Amino acid sequence: MKRIVLFALFLMLGYLSNAQSFTIEGITYAATSDSTCEVRGATLTDCIIPPFVIHDSVTYKVTSIWGGPGTTASQGAFRNNHTIHSIGIPYTIESISFYAFYRCTSLSTVYYNAKEINSNSTSSTVIFSDCPNITSLKA
Repeated sequence: MKRIVLFALFLMLGYLSNAQSFTIEGITYAATSDSTCEVRGATLTDCIIPPFVIHDSVTYKVTSIWGGPGTTASQGAFRNNHTIHSIGIPYTIESISFYAFYRCTSLSTVYYNAKEINSNSTSSTVIFSDCPNITSLKA
């Protein structure tokens, strides 16, 4: 009986964790609270992150670009994305994690309409590490 209860609990936890991630128009998000979410990645070449997204009738404010806890170069939201050419970052972004754009070798333009970003990285050098083609950072 204990095994059945543990198995059911395991299945429920797996379902709940999967329910928190969602993809809208090529951008993957994960809920961070009942009303906020973070960007986990995208499959687009020209990516404009919206300030708000609606999923399952819930409006989420997009507040961060993920890099994972204790972020390493293998965990950035856009890491090793060699197809992305431009990224638009909205005013709602409050945090961009270390290595969020690590080795985005085709990334050339970053548009931002953000308030002062409280990044857990204090330098765009780390956020955009190994992005040799960035030629433009535009507000």
